[in-house]
Amino acid sequence: MRNMYIACMKKIHIKSKQATIRNVPIQVDEAIKRKATQTGKTINEVFLEALIQGSGERSVKWRDLSFLSGTISKSDADKLEIEISKQKLIDKKVWK
Repeated sequence: MRNMYIACMKKIHIKSKQATIRNVPIQVDEAIKRKATQTGKTINEVFLEALIQGSGERSVKWRDLSFLSGTISKSDADKLEIEISKQKLIDKKVWK
């Protein structure tokens, strides 16, 4: 059993197995290595993501929203910040 930490350092346990994949086509190997370099992930992480996605399963049941981090564009993030700041304004007529 492998230990993982997620947001708030809550420890979860994920059962996993080790496997060897043979006869990987050169094009697939190169694509995996290229993606690993581009994303800053290990080759193992990229292979696991591909296997998980291909199987239709999810590796972790999310307990937070960290998987959304970095998925919004800069312009949308700026718009969101503006909307959030508007919600922080206090209406003095209402709060006397």
